[in-house]
Amino acid sequence: MEALHNVPTSPLAAERGEVAKRKYTRVGQPTDVINIPGALLKLETLAKLSGESIATLYRAVKRGDLVVSKRGARCTRVTSENAKAYLQRLAGTPV
Repeated sequence: MEALHNVPTSPLAAERGEVAKRKYTRVGQPTDVINIPGALLKLETLAKLSGESIATLYRAVKRGDLVVSKRGARCTRVTSENAKAYLQRLAGTPV
């Protein structure tokens, strides 16, 4: 298995033998994870689904419109149930 720090940055960089400067690569989360009961969504995924920015989602948390779960200093997640309820409130449909 190839180490993460040895992943080429682009096809041209791969031809020249260059590798990425980053230690880790970010892995995206599929948007259909919201259909899995109890799944933990990244704020980035909820932003894609709602069409809002991550900063707007943090403001919704501060107002109490969105319930999040802190898993560490840099890890904020939303359960799929809370994400669906938030999206329904955005759409104006009753919960």
